Amino acid sequence: MARNEKRGIVWISAVLYMLIGLAVMAALLMVVRPRIEQMRDSITIDQTITTFNRLDETISKTREAPGTRLEFILQLSKGAVEINSSGNSIIWSMDSSIAKSESNKPINIGSIKVLTVPISADKWRVSLEMDYTFNMTYNGKDESKTLGEAKTPYDLWIENRGVFNGKQQIDISA
Repeated sequence: MARNEKRGIVWISAVLYMLIGLAVMAALLMVVRPRIEQMRDSITIDQTITTFNRLDETISKTREAPGTRLEFILQLSKGAVEINSSGNSIIWSMDSSIAKSESNKPINIGSIKVLTVPISADKWRVSLEMDYTFNMTYNGKDESKTLGEAKTPYDLWIENRGVFNGKQQIDISA
């Protein structure tokens, strides 16, 4: 066999091995990627539950005395938060690759109501909701505000504006 033919066979073998290796890595990535996405979504939901618990604590501290005004830093990397003044609630929702609870059956984690609603065969909308008995306003008005994903954190101010018409009024502003 000529020397050039041996060199050609070595190069062909090397290229084939590289292609086989790339195909195996692509197949592994296709199998592992959905699981990584599920883990990310699970971590995001758990972190948001922790954040909501801290927000609830801040609101509780604010309720202790009229005139109290406290700052809360809200980092929102996934999903959206709705400050629903008319419903006196705060709701976070996100489209997820995992179901945090049984479909269409709310569960309570402390003061947070968790609801998972199916969107498609492998996608769910997970929402976390905190309901309050006091009158909640946003920027002093009885309106709703949705805060979306942002790289910079939201600087929220929570203020106890006293009692109006027999109900405590808490204002949230950004």
